[in-house]
Amino acid sequence: MLDEDGNAQGWAQYGRTPELTIKHRRRYDQEPPPTPDWRISCVFTDKRHRHQGVARAALAGALDQIAGRGGGLVEAISEVTAGRVAQDRFLFSATVELFEDHDFTRVRQVGKHAWIVHRQLPAAT
Repeated sequence: MLDEDGNAQGWAQYGRTPELTIKHRRRYDQEPPPTPDWRISCVFTDKRHRHQGVARAALAGALDQIAGRGGGLVEAISEVTAGRVAQDRFLFSATVELFEDHDFTRVRQVGKHAWIVHRQLPAAT
């Protein structure tokens, strides 16, 4: 997404599972979940554009592109923010609540506030 000056407002980084590293690897590997086809590793919003729906649009766009490439099991590791103050600058993968708004479910906790979330995404028709 670009602003009026042509600068990026935000984006979602996604790719096939082997292409992207994850946070909380040690805890993740203790009880690995089913291997996902896709991983969303970063959802970034420029600080000048936060709280304007940029992350929501970026996540929706990534999911549309994944569906267009055949869909499958999509994974992210994100943080719960409900009931606590979370520093925006540390939320590199959006919030668990945002993923849940896009039909992801919590799989397992891997950090104090971090959760693995999954969604089975059908291929676009």
